[in-house]
Amino acid sequence: MKAGGGRQKGFGYEIEVSRVLSKWVTGKEKPDIFWRSAGSGAKSSVERIKGHETYSDGDIASIHERGDFFTRKFFIECKRYKEAEILISFFTGKGKVYEWWDKCVEQASSAFKQPILIIRPNNQPAYLITDCAVIAEFSKWFGEPFHDKWEFNRCIYVCYFKDWLTWADPDIMKSFCK
Repeated sequence: MKAGGGRQKGFGYEIEVSRVLSKWVTGKEKPDIFWRSAGSGAKSSVERIKGHETYSDGDIASIHERGDFFTRKFFIECKRYKEAEILISFFTGKGKVYEWWDKCVEQASSAFKQPILIIRPNNQPAYLITDCAVIAEFSKWFGEPFHDKWEFNRCIYVCYFKDWLTWADPDIMKSFCK
């Protein structure tokens, strides 16, 4: 990859996830419900430090009221990387994925939201990582998830992003996320 290309790759992936989430909510292509946050979350960090309220936490923001239910509840961080050793990272408590998760949890907490980390390594499908407490809440609405939770020094839930989109019905989630 060309020097500096990783940043463009990340921007492109945030747009890709925005489109997937928009289609998940509406069932239509290109509905523009979600988009990458201004400054990809950096703006919200600066605003919070200044003591101002912000609505653009994380990498993905709602740009239409139909998506507000989701971004009010969740802090969404996206990572596109050449490799992501998810299991090894959490077993050892080291590595990029572990660092990304730690930062996602910290930022979500400061925004009073639940963390969601969406990772797509090269030549692999996208994965969604969230806290087991989130899945326990959702299970009341959607039934038991079809993947096992992974417990390390804290409980996390990892699944394919596409499977989570199938499991979590956005219409039901709207009433859950009020």
